[in-house]
Amino acid sequence: MKKHIFFAGMSVFLASVIIPPVPAFADCTTSFSLGSSNIRVGSRGESVRGMQSALNTILGESLVLDGVYGPKTKQTVMKMQTTIGTKADGVVGPQTALKINEFLKTKCGTEGTLTKPETTYTHSVKSFGTKKEAEAFLKDKVKNTALVRNFGPEVMMAADTAGAPVAKTTSAGSSSNFSQTNIQEAGVDESDIVKTDGKYIYTLSGKSIDITSAGSNGELEKIKTISLSGDAHDMYLSDGRLAVMMYAYEEKQYQNPKVSADTQVSSDFRPGTYSVSFLRTTIYNITDPMNPKLERTYDIEGSYMDSRIIDGHLYLISQKYLYNNTCCTIMPMVKENGRSLNISAPVYYFDMPYRDYAITQVHSINLKDSKSIKESNFLLSGGHMLYASDKALYLSYTDYQYPEVQPMVDDAPMVKMAILPTGQERTVIHKIDINKGSAKLSGTGFVPGSAINQFAFSEHNGNLRVATTVGNNWNGTKSTNNMYVLDSGMKIIGKLEGLAPEERIYSVRFMEDRAYMVTFKQVDPLFVIDLATPTAPKVLGKLKIPGFSSYLHPYSENLLIGIGQDTKTIGGRTTTNGVKISLFDVSNVARPREVDNLVLGGAQSSSEALYNHKAVLFSKEKNLLVIPFQEYNYEKPNEQFMGAVVLSINEKDISLRGKITHEDNKTWESAINRSLYIGEYLYTLSQKFLQSNALDSLKTVDSVELSIPKTTYPVYPIEPMPLVGATLR
Repeated sequence: MKKHIFFAGMSVFLASVIIPPVPAFADCTTSFSLGSSNIRVGSRGESVRGMQSALNTILGESLVLDGVYGPKTKQTVMKMQTTIGTKADGVVGPQTALKINEFLKTKCGTEGTLTKPETTYTHSVKSFGTKKEAEAFLKDKVKNTALVRNFGPEVMMAADTAGAPVAKTTSAGSSSNFSQTNIQEAGVDESDIVKTDGKYIYTLSGKSIDITSAGSNGELEKIKTISLSGDAHDMYLSDGRLAVMMYAYEEKQYQNPKVSADTQVSSDFRPGTYSVSFLRTTIYNITDPMNPKLERTYDIEGSYMDSRIIDGHLYLISQKYLYNNTCCTIMPMVKENGRSLNISAPVYYFDMPYRDYAITQVHSINLKDSKSIKESNFLLSGGHMLYASDKALYLSYTDYQYPEVQPMVDDAPMVKMAILPTGQERTVIHKIDINKGSAKLSGTGFVPGSAINQFAFSEHNGNLRVATTVGNNWNGTKSTNNMYVLDSGMKIIGKLEGLAPEERIYSVRFMEDRAYMVTFKQVDPLFVIDLATPTAPKVLGKLKIPGFSSYLHPYSENLLIGIGQDTKTIGGRTTTNGVKISLFDVSNVARPREVDNLVLGGAQSSSEALYNHKAVLFSKEKNLLVIPFQEYNYEKPNEQFMGAVVLSINEKDISLRGKITHEDNKTWESAINRSLYIGEYLYTLSQKFLQSNALDSLKTVDSVELSIPKTTYPVYPIEPMPLVGATLR
């Protein structure tokens, strides 16, 4: 039964937004896809990197291809939007991307044909014995006309990595008396902007952390504010310690302040100086939350990629792109409490083509004492996505080109990089084994296509399962979807290819020997895939319904929750039509069925839960599902809704229990983005407030105002999700 609920008395809705085909970025040597969400300030990754390359090609700019959307990139995007006649807001959605592709096609013509590399690579793991050996090799290889920036002003919060609290288990929900961050894998904790131990709630905002006492009756009292020395990104709560990751910058003087005339110097650099960015991690002892004590501060040069806590060890993944070596050392600096550390460690690499050079580092800190830090160094191409099991870290990126470079030996020359033919992109996966804080590069694997996010990966019984999409419908190449199984040596041992032609993957969830995969074009096929025999994956059944799920969450062994968007197709045009919550029954694998669904709002509705799994709060025991929810009315701003929806969910039914807002529901600072529960009270978080409500009645109990940054960035409404195959009119 389909239930459709509208909010905030919105009797007038804007016309449904038409969804264009999924575009991709491509210059004369590279090709990148927009992905499943818009690009804006704070985004990072392959899509941003490809966009920067495209803008350089079209406008003749010299953006550093660091994959980080910062102020300089936004300025260039707005310049491009002005040129092509779209709204100059710095947000790259389907329409802007489509125009960029048109300009690229005109400029590049037929360039970029494939030239296969003649070199044979072993893909084996090798290493430089010392950092000095690696640096000597790289000094001759790393050349770029752009001044080294080390991500300085460009580094900002990534839109896809801020977290949210939910049950720690990956199957049903928390059985403890308080919720924890929603994670992908049991035993692998993920960072977030809010954490709780059941007595205190720790909230992160800008350059401060607020510690709030949560009373037994839902009362709130802010007892401490910690001022931070950098721009905070996310944090962990573990073993009586609070680990906070933030960005910090240091301005340094050139050893030779003279800059040659042919060196391009970015406008935000003063002559004679350059900026170095650091991932700063501070460790606080919070055994007494009213008197937190700073134990350690670690500064790691480079860009913060991601992190996990596994078996009490915090693993920090950072990366330093290598461009120009005229100003500074190649190997990243590491400091402890302001003192430089000289950590002796080899630098591992693969005998394989490198499209660019970046030093990727894995640092681990034992949070039980925080007194030591371990380091592992890897020479990899830049721009990685992290999936982590309890035994390994997997760093992956989509490779749209075969960089024709010689093997990693002395004096190996760089040669021209050629793009892959359309539809032949591949995902490169580096496996790093971990054990009690140690990290060792153990193998690399390749699978055709690109992966949508970390949920497209799953390790089970020593094998890695990966779901990918190959091709793009927007350029006339039919897309297909695949499932691959790689063994512990990262070799493909099983595959299932050619699923859902002309569609692409919107979500994946692995549960033991099964995978659930959602693809989309005009309807939502939910595939049930059997992986019990790794060498022979097969489709057990599928279900086609309107709309799509962009996130799948286990309810039980045979029930699955889908969070996505409802759609409608009129005259060949597909449009979004509200946020859709579905409950799927997969007990009969040959005939999965939708037990119930609930549609919230209309065409201008959105939720952070559509693209951030940490924004979902679920408890099977409490029949509880909470997500942030926004519904916009651009003609009548006073009738918009920016809060959270509280749903009741059981094995047969989904219903709206109520909605929660902060203050007057009219300011961006009061838009709810997180929720958690302690006992019988629900706590919701916005930039400005932490609020408690009774779970039974949803009546507001208490609220405290938080320490918000002086400059806050509004939660802009996202452009509707691009749907493959929809018509642009």
